[in-house]
Amino acid sequence: MADNQKSWALRQMAWSSIVTVFVVIVVGFSWFGLPGFNWVTQGGANQMVQSAVTERLVPICVAQARLAPAADLTIFQATDVWQRRDLVEAKGWATMPGSSSPESAIAQSCAELLYNDSTPGSV
Repeated sequence: MADNQKSWALRQMAWSSIVTVFVVIVVGFSWFGLPGFNWVTQGGANQMVQSAVTERLVPICVAQARLAPAADLTIFQATDVWQRRDLVEAKGWATMPGSSSPESAIAQSCAELLYNDSTPGSV
Protein backbone atom coordinates (compact mmCIF):
# COMPACT_ATOMS: atom_id res chain seq x y z
CA MET A 1 0.00 0.00 0.00
CA ALA A 2 2.83 2.40 0.79
CA ASP A 3 4.48 1.81 -2.61
CA ASN A 4 1.23 2.70 -4.35
CA GLN A 5 1.02 5.99 -2.46
CA LYS A 6 4.62 6.91 -3.30
CA SER A 7 4.17 6.41 -7.05
CA TRP A 8 0.93 8.38 -6.97
CA ALA A 9 2.60 11.21 -5.05
CA LEU A 10 5.50 11.33 -7.53
CA ARG A 11 3.13 11.43 -10.49
CA GLN A 12 1.06 14.12 -8.82
CA MET A 13 4.16 16.16 -8.05
CA ALA A 14 5.44 15.83 -11.63
CA TRP A 15 2.14 16.87 -13.18
CA SER A 16 1.72 19.69 -10.67
CA SER A 17 5.17 20.99 -11.60
CA ILE A 18 4.45 20.83 -15.31
CA VAL A 19 1.10 22.59 -14.92
CA THR A 20 2.65 25.24 -12.64
CA VAL A 21 5.42 26.01 -15.13
CA PHE A 22 2.88 26.24 -17.95
CA VAL A 23 0.60 28.56 -15.93
CA VAL A 24 3.52 30.80 -14.94
CA ILE A 25 4.64 31.09 -18.57
CA VAL A 26 1.13 31.79 -19.86
CA VAL A 27 0.20 34.26 -17.11
CA GLY A 28 3.54 36.05 -17.29
CA PHE A 29 3.33 36.21 -21.05
CA SER A 30 -0.29 37.36 -21.13
CA TRP A 31 -0.22 39.93 -18.36
CA PHE A 32 3.22 41.36 -18.70
CA GLY A 33 3.93 40.78 -22.39
CA LEU A 34 7.12 38.94 -21.58
CA PRO A 35 8.89 37.59 -24.64
CA GLY A 36 8.71 33.83 -24.22
CA PHE A 37 9.51 31.46 -27.04
CA ASN A 38 9.56 34.46 -29.42
CA TRP A 39 5.82 34.89 -28.95
CA VAL A 40 4.32 38.36 -29.07
CA THR A 41 0.97 39.37 -27.68
CA GLN A 42 -1.46 41.28 -29.83
CA GLY A 43 -0.86 44.39 -27.73
CA GLY A 44 2.90 44.01 -28.12
CA ALA A 45 2.55 43.53 -31.85
CA ASN A 46 0.36 46.62 -32.10
CA GLN A 47 2.95 48.66 -30.21
CA MET A 48 5.72 47.42 -32.50
CA VAL A 49 3.67 48.29 -35.59
CA GLN A 50 2.81 51.77 -34.26
CA SER A 51 6.44 52.39 -33.43
CA ALA A 52 7.60 51.28 -36.88
CA VAL A 53 4.96 53.37 -38.66
CA THR A 54 5.77 56.43 -36.57
CA GLU A 55 9.48 55.96 -37.23
CA ARG A 56 8.85 55.84 -40.99
CA LEU A 57 6.50 58.86 -41.06
CA VAL A 58 8.46 61.28 -38.87
CA PRO A 59 10.88 62.19 -41.72
CA ILE A 60 7.86 63.24 -43.80
CA CYS A 61 6.75 65.53 -40.97
CA VAL A 62 10.24 67.01 -40.70
CA ALA A 63 10.38 67.55 -44.46
CA GLN A 64 7.00 69.30 -44.40
CA ALA A 65 8.22 71.53 -41.57
CA ARG A 66 11.39 72.44 -43.45
CA LEU A 67 9.32 73.47 -46.47
CA ALA A 68 7.41 75.91 -44.27
CA PRO A 69 8.36 79.58 -44.11
CA ALA A 70 11.31 80.40 -41.87
CA ALA A 71 9.01 82.44 -39.62
CA ASP A 72 7.12 79.27 -38.70
CA LEU A 73 10.32 77.56 -37.60
CA THR A 74 11.30 80.64 -35.62
CA ILE A 75 7.95 80.53 -33.85
CA PHE A 76 8.50 76.82 -33.25
CA GLN A 77 11.86 77.50 -31.59
CA ALA A 78 10.30 80.16 -29.34
CA THR A 79 7.47 77.86 -28.29
CA ASP A 80 7.60 76.17 -24.88
CA VAL A 81 8.51 72.49 -24.82
CA TRP A 82 5.06 71.30 -23.79
CA GLN A 83 3.38 73.25 -26.64
CA ARG A 84 5.62 72.18 -29.53
CA ARG A 85 3.61 69.07 -30.39
CA ASP A 86 0.44 71.16 -30.55
CA LEU A 87 2.17 73.66 -32.83
CA VAL A 88 3.38 70.89 -35.16
CA GLU A 89 -0.19 69.57 -35.32
CA ALA A 90 -1.67 73.05 -35.85
CA LYS A 91 0.73 73.86 -38.70
CA GLY A 92 -0.29 70.60 -40.40
CA TRP A 93 3.21 69.15 -40.49
CA ALA A 94 2.07 65.96 -38.76
CA THR A 95 -0.84 65.50 -41.16
CA MET A 96 0.35 62.86 -43.57
CA PRO A 97 -0.49 62.95 -47.27
CA GLY A 98 -3.86 61.32 -47.78
CA SER A 99 -4.90 61.90 -44.17
CA SER A 100 -7.25 64.56 -42.86
CA SER A 101 -5.99 64.83 -39.29
CA PRO A 102 -2.59 64.94 -37.59
CA GLU A 103 -1.16 61.99 -35.69
CA SER A 104 -0.03 63.00 -32.20
CA ALA A 105 2.73 60.36 -31.88
CA ILE A 106 4.23 61.57 -35.16
CA ALA A 107 3.86 65.19 -34.04
CA GLN A 108 5.66 64.49 -30.76
CA SER A 109 8.60 62.73 -32.41
CA CYS A 110 8.71 65.33 -35.16
CA ALA A 111 8.79 68.19 -32.65
CA GLU A 112 11.64 66.58 -30.74
CA LEU A 113 13.62 65.97 -33.92
CA LEU A 114 13.00 69.46 -35.26
CA TYR A 115 14.05 71.05 -32.01
CA ASN A 116 17.19 68.91 -31.67
CA ASP A 117 18.21 69.53 -35.31
CA SER A 118 17.74 73.28 -35.13
CA THR A 119 19.27 74.10 -31.76
CA PRO A 120 22.70 75.68 -31.87
CA GLY A 121 25.47 73.24 -31.11
CA SER A 122 23.45 70.17 -31.99
CA VAL A 123 25.17 67.45 -33.96
